[in-house]
Amino acid sequence: MTDRTSTWTTRMRWLVVVGYVLCWVIGLVVGGPTLTPDADSAEVTDEFRDSPTHLIFAIFVHGIAAVLLVALGRSLVSTSTSGGVITFAAVAAILSLVQLAGEIFLTIGPEIRLASVVWQLICRADGVKMLVLAGLIVLVHGGHFRGRLTLTIVSAAASISLLLSGIGYLNLNAFLMEVTTASLPLLLIWALMATAERVSETHSAKVAGIGR
Repeated sequence: MTDRTSTWTTRMRWLVVVGYVLCWVIGLVVGGPTLTPDADSAEVTDEFRDSPTHLIFAIFVHGIAAVLLVALGRSLVSTSTSGGVITFAAVAAILSLVQLAGEIFLTIGPEIRLASVVWQLICRADGVKMLVLAGLIVLVHGGHFRGRLTLTIVSAAASISLLLSGIGYLNLNAFLMEVTTASLPLLLIWALMATAERVSETHSAKVAGIGR
C-alpha cells in the first residue's frame, strides 16, 4: 500500500462516493434544463430565467459533485495509475465547473443574443467531460480491478455509453445524447462498485500484512 492510498480510510472512501451519488440524485430530483441542443437564444433565456431551480441543479451536479469527483479519483488510485487517474478526475472536474459558470451566467447574468451559443458550449463541455470520464474508468479498471468479471462488465458498459453520449454532446447529436440516460446510472453504479472493490482490496492487504 502506498503512502497516498494508506491515508484513505474505509469511511472516507464511502463518504466520498455516497456524497457524489447523492449530488446527482438531488440534482435529478430538483430537475435540470430540458433544452434541445438547437434551442435558440430566446428559448435558452426563458428556460433558465423561468426555472431558478436549474441553478440548484447545477450547483449540485456541476459544482459539489466536481469537487467530490476529484476526491473519488484520489480514493481509487493504484500505484501504477496514480497520476493518470487524478489528472483525468481533475480535468473532468474543471469541465464541470465550466458548465456551472455557464449555467450561473444564463440564470443570473445579463440577457444576451448569444445565449444559444453559451448553451451549446455547455453541452460540448459535457461531451468532453464524458469522454474524460470514460478514460478515467478505463484507467481505474486497468490499474487494479482486472479479473473482476462483474466490475469489468459494468466498467465496459459505463465507458462505452459515456463514449457514445460524449460524441453525441460534442456533435450536438440529439440521438446519441439520449444515451446519457444510460451512461449516468452506469457511472454511478460503477463508482459504488469500484469503491467497494477498493475497500475490499485494502482490507485484504491489511489482513495479509497482519498474517505475516
